[in-house]
Amino acid sequence: MNLYDKSWNEEVIRQVFSIDIANKILQTPLLAQIPEDRLIWKVERHGKYYVLSAYRLCIDELVDSSHLRRPGFWTGIWKLKVPPKVKNLVWRMCRGFLPT
Repeated sequence: MNLYDKSWNEEVIRQVFSIDIANKILQTPLLAQIPEDRLIWKVERHGKYYVLSAYRLCIDELVDSSHLRRPGFWTGIWKLKVPPKVKNLVWRMCRGFLPT
């Protein structure tokens, strides 16, 4: 693709691809009103990639964690105006995760 005038570099396309594929590529219109292409990671609202978001995506897709989800007002616990260790203790008590 020629970057300055948003057109296909026909010579390169015909060298790299077979005739039928090259014809299909060359028939694809390029939109001049779009300033530039950019990569977008759709998992994040702002479109930037983070390893943590990829990890969460993989966990959600590959691991069945439905048994860990329990109904309750969990965000209320985390919004309490108490030290973090108290929030963690209350959360552990509600979930039955107290080590003994």
